[in-house]
Amino acid sequence: MTEYILIYPHDSRAELFLFSRDDPEGRRIVRPRYADLVCARCGKFDEMKALLRGIDADIVITTTRDMIGAIDGQYLVSRRLRDILDKHAASLVQYVDIPASPTYCVALPAYLIYPKEGDSAYRIIGQPCRVCGRRMEVIWGSGVPKIPSGVTIGAFANESRIGMAVVWFVSRELADVLRLTEPKLSGLFFDPKRIPAA
Repeated sequence: MTEYILIYPHDSRAELFLFSRDDPEGRRIVRPRYADLVCARCGKFDEMKALLRGIDADIVITTTRDMIGAIDGQYLVSRRLRDILDKHAASLVQYVDIPASPTYCVALPAYLIYPKEGDSAYRIIGQPCRVCGRRMEVIWGSGVPKIPSGVTIGAFANESRIGMAVVWFVSRELADVLRLTEPKLSGLFFDPKRIPAA
């Protein structure tokens, strides 16, 4: 039976924001390139469209980890990790380059699972926004998330108060490849729980 493992970036002291910055008064605002993507009612914005527009040239990666978590809810990977994913999960992950740090990119699995109302795997907080339809928050519930058999890598499109909070999952076989890579990949946390295929 296929089993899946959740992967999270290890916590980092570096506060990395991709889609927002501080204004002169120190307030956190959406970067001008993405300003029109903000929902006028709830304030969330469309991360998928933002990624299609690319990453601003002043964003610099200062860590050497192979996986980094942005506070915006996105995963960043090193060139080394990207090469491994391309070898074992070719065309299953989409990448967005970071111009000022060419050895890193934003990475998002093409296969996304969106939480559904009534699924005990999720706790959905707040009513849908009347404009964009998004919830205030979608976090893990008491049930086991459902992943169909045969998927190599994907992500759950959960929601934080900031925006979309993706959580990657990989097949046990791919997890083993990543764990056993030498030199050891840095910045990856493998959830000890295994999720059976639905």
